[in-house]
This record gives sequence, structure tokens and C-alpha cells, in this order.
Amino acid sequence: MPKGRLCRFPKRPVQIQAEYQIKKVIVIRGFFVSKLSESISETPEGYLICKKVPIARTGTQDYLGEELGLDDLYGQLVPVYRSPEQVFDPVSMASFEDKPVANEHPSEEINAENSSIHQKGTTINVRRGLGDDEDKLMADLIIYDKLLADEIVNGKREISCGYNCDMRFLQRKRKPMMLPRLLPV
Repeated sequence: MPKGRLCRFPKRPVQIQAEYQIKKVIVIRGFFVSKLSESISETPEGYLICKKVPIARTGTQDYLGEELGLDDLYGQLVPVYRSPEQVFDPVSMASFEDKPVANEHPSEEINAENSSIHQKGTTINVRRGLGDDEDKLMADLIIYDKLLADEIVNGKREISCGYNCDMRFLQRKRKPMMLPRLLPV
């Protein structure tokens, strides 16, 4: 039996084989990827597979008041704290699995009615990071859109997840704190 090339998609290497018999050929289609960097590969169809992408993190992050709907703090930085219990809550983590990837934040939430307009890829394998990344929520992204794939190949590296969350304010400092179950939009 002749052996084919090594396939690295979707999760682990699999040897592709084809069997040849008299009067019958069984063809098995494999997905072969070309590695562009340590964490980015390209499929023959031109899709990008981006591994180990940080999509959220714990700790304090600054937002503009208007980004949080706080018009009285327009133009001011507002610190927002996300605890490990919130970011790594199993329900929150699961809510990011198989969600659309867009290029920049659309003006509306992505749903079944508009995903054909906004969706450029999808998230898979959402998990807590390890080692230096243990404070981050990681995912692998599959990018289907040629324009976004080209931007990534040419250096685009910023990612920002849109999501719904509940916030509560600490009385003395007016420091928002996100509550569990960050649900992507």
C-alpha cells in the first residue's frame, strides 16, 4: 500500500493512505497544511489555522468610559477587573467555542441572520493557557476569508472578542468588575 503525506489537520497527525485494488480505486482526501510560522499554517484551500491565540485574559484592563456605556466618564480610562474564576468559568469558556471570527467589531451582534456578512472564520479548541499563558483564555482560529487571511499573513495580530457580560461597580472606586459567563457576541 503506498503511503501519502502526513496530515496535521484537524487535531493530530494522521497518515493518509490510498488502497489500490484491481478494477477499483479508493481515494481518500486529506487536508495538508503549510506552516507559515510557529502558530500559523495555511491549507491548500487558502484557509489559515492560527493556533494558541489569546482571546481573553484575567486581571485589570482599561476601557474608555464610552466603550462601557458610561457617558459620564466619556474619554476617561476605566479599569475593569476580570478574575480567573470569571474568565475560566466552564460555561464562559464553552460559550466561546465554535463562534464566528469577524474582521474588526461589526456594528451589530453576529447571529444567524447576519453571519454570512460578518463571519470570516471560527474559533475552536477554547482552553486555559499553560505556563506563561496561564492567565489567558486561548483558542485556535480557522480563517476562511482571503482578505483577512492576507492581513494576518502580513502581520495583523490584534484580536478583540466582543461579548455580553454583567458589570458591577465597586462603591468607593467606581471600578467595574465583570461577572461570570462572558458570552461572545
